[in-house]
Amino acid sequence: MIPKLKRVLIVDESPDTLNFLVRTVQKTGLFYTIESAHTGEEAIRRMTEMPPDLIVMHHNLPDKTTWDICEYKKNVAYMRSTKILVASGQMTEALRDKLLKSGVTETTHRPIGAKELTTLIQRLAH
Repeated sequence: MIPKLKRVLIVDESPDTLNFLVRTVQKTGLFYTIESAHTGEEAIRRMTEMPPDLIVMHHNLPDKTTWDICEYKKNVAYMRSTKILVASGQMTEALRDKLLKSGVTETTHRPIGAKELTTLIQRLAH
């Protein structure tokens, strides 16, 4: 049985994509609380209020990037165990390697399908 995590934070500037991601994560049944944010600033505010177990985010938000979120995570001791899944439409091996070295747990291409997202989340829940 896959353990149920407490909280996931989903970050995407597109309302349609954000709704898809939230619905897909809800269907996994792995989280007690699902939070969402449209901007990096909003994500950092939510991370500060209640740290998530997992962050699912778009790489290039209008106001912040994955690098900003990883830097924040590194500087806050209680956030260090938080896992980050990043999706990007421009994912290359070089970008993937750089993201993983910066503190991202897993990467994927964008757009992502429900089945692939579910599989990644189940893997990250362990």
